[in-house]
Amino acid sequence: MKIFSLGNTGICVEFSQEINEYLNEYIVSLAAFLEKNKCQNVIEIVSAYSSITVFYELTFNTRFDTIKNWIEESLLAFKETEFQAKKNQILIQIPTVYDGEDINFVAELHGMTTQELI
Repeated sequence: MKIFSLGNTGICVEFSQEINEYLNEYIVSLAAFLEKNKCQNVIEIVSAYSSITVFYELTFNTRFDTIKNWIEESLLAFKETEFQAKKNQILIQIPTVYDGEDINFVAELHGMTTQELI
């Protein structure tokens, strides 16, 4: 992970350069967490496939170090909460086609309709 400045009012957190579905889910969840726990003077949080950029208003009290510390603290808090809960709730749907001879028998045996069984 790299944290670097994007001009005077932006910070990018780059997690990887590879394309990875799990990482992207993490990024999307983290961006939502940051948005929910936004610190003062943060203007916008933008998620990309493997990075997050935070844009902020530059003031006397809000500088690169201030926002960087907030991001680092948020990363620690996030690892323990939001993503772990979400990761356990992922629903995977697998399209299925079955028209075998025993489909009506199995559905009836389990007290289900044929559609519910499939």
